[in-house]
Amino acid sequence: MSGKPSDGPETGASSIDRMAESVAVSPTSSPIKTQGHLRETAAIQGPALGARRPVSSTRGRRGMQSLSGRLLIFSAAFVAATMAATALVLWLIVGHVVREQVDQQLDVQIEALKGSLRFDAAGTPRLSASFDNPPFDRPGWFWQIDTPDGRLNAPPPTHGPGRRPGHDRPGGPPDAPPPEGPTPDLTAAERPGPALHLRQQSATIDGRVVTFTASAPEAALATPARDALFWLLPLILALGLFLLIGTLLQIRFGLRPLADLHGDLQDIERGARDRLSDMPVRELAPVTTEINRLLDQNEARLTETRLHFANLAHGLKTPLASLRLALDRETDPQGRLAELAERMEQRIRRHLSLARKTAGGALTSATPLSPVIADLLAVLRRLYEERALSVTTAGVETLSLRCDEKDAEEILGNLLDNSFKWARSQIAISARRDGRNAILLIEDDGPGILPERRAEVLRAGARLDESMPGDGFGLSIAEELVTLYGGRLELGEGALGGLCVRLTLPALEQAS
Repeated sequence: MSGKPSDGPETGASSIDRMAESVAVSPTSSPIKTQGHLRETAAIQGPALGARRPVSSTRGRRGMQSLSGRLLIFSAAFVAATMAATALVLWLIVGHVVREQVDQQLDVQIEALKGSLRFDAAGTPRLSASFDNPPFDRPGWFWQIDTPDGRLNAPPPTHGPGRRPGHDRPGGPPDAPPPEGPTPDLTAAERPGPALHLRQQSATIDGRVVTFTASAPEAALATPARDALFWLLPLILALGLFLLIGTLLQIRFGLRPLADLHGDLQDIERGARDRLSDMPVRELAPVTTEINRLLDQNEARLTETRLHFANLAHGLKTPLASLRLALDRETDPQGRLAELAERMEQRIRRHLSLARKTAGGALTSATPLSPVIADLLAVLRRLYEERALSVTTAGVETLSLRCDEKDAEEILGNLLDNSFKWARSQIAISARRDGRNAILLIEDDGPGILPERRAEVLRAGARLDESMPGDGFGLSIAEELVTLYGGRLELGEGALGGLCVRLTLPALEQAS
């Protein structure tokens, strides 16, 4: 397909005729229903359909975040904070329980001391029993009795847990003398050794006010709480993990209607359905209702627009046909007016065809590529039978285009006819999928087009070789149709030595 193309094939012109006639005959044919096409139809239908697009697209760029991810992060942070608060509360509860138990032990010791304390005739305080039973035989567990006549202290323990010297008999002898040895003053503001937890009571015994003090090491309160929390923490972490798993499942189950809504929208884009299905979720039902309302409104406006173009087609084609019939050898001896009328009719057909595609081009249509190419090749082989060209195809069997079948015939018909005109002996057609697009390469072994003149042949009415039949609109119409579908048409040098046309068009998405 190359060379100095005239790019005005008969197949392309007939396709334009068919499109213009379909506008006039079928004004109520099904229009596109996707919101994505609103951008293309906004110029025809007024700003009501397209004015809000920039706002929503900007908002979409700012909000490209995962809803499930945001929920999961929030849930994870909440669970972590809850687990930390739970650990703190458990620490306080266990600490309170341990403190209550230690206070109970100290109170029992003080009550025992009260019942055993006596004063002799000289007023010396004495105990009638020994009070170095566990846990008061360990460091930090002390008792102290303060009387007006003196003080009684628990003897200091031996190194580590064990019995105190001089008190080898359990219980001790009655009227045992006060134990001797250095003991800490429990009531002192500053005392050496580890921190102590104190309990203190006052009582009147034999007419004397006596103060009883018992102590326990602070470690006796902290260690049990710490040990209990050491075993509770793994359980807390396991509970947090189960909560996160449950939250993840809840998010997936809760957001499933959104996934279903997304699938319905993709079905509409592929042309598998016209409207969204009814949403059983109360929160999403208004959304689906509004989207369906917009789809219906878009369809009604597009149908009205297509009717206007049908009326325009009738209004222009009828007087132009009358004008051409009125031209004969007498009224137009040189045929210039007839040629001008022909060019006017071609331009009208071209612009009506493009306007029809803009107003109601079916991006949701599914056009298998292989049958279209096969039909065009069958026609072109008969037209150029005397040239005996070799045509190969590859990769076209599995691809479908998201465009109207007549548009696909119009585009490929112009390109293939141009290639049949200029190829010497070979034409190669190949296709492949590239993401959401289909890439078609049409190559020939013709003379090709110089790089500096490739942009020129894409202009409407441009012809590089006047010896070839045509009007110069074929390639320009093909490019404008491709552009309307969001594709590209590029000219380059092919592997066969001639021109290579690279065509990019939206491909039908494969169902997952």
